[in-house]
Amino acid sequence: MKAIIGLITGIAGIIGIIGSVIAMRYWLLTVVIMTILKLTGVVLMPWFTGPLTAGAISTGLFMLLGGLVMMAISFAITAIAATLIETQN
Repeated sequence: MKAIIGLITGIAGIIGIIGSVIAMRYWLLTVVIMTILKLTGVVLMPWFTGPLTAGAISTGLFMLLGGLVMMAISFAITAIAATLIETQN
């Protein structure tokens, strides 16, 4: 039973790591596109805002920060899964 729970937890951790990498991969592209939109006047938005509001620079930075935090959590989940699988009797 520990092996099955460890396997499911490990798969969830790996999927979390993949999602975090995707978010962290496109943060700079988001900053560039939103900065261009702001500078050309296509959209009216502030440069920096809170985490739930679109900002030209802050949106990409929150994507990066969120990706780093979620990657750390996913690594911890994967480590727990490895421990569960390793310590089965």
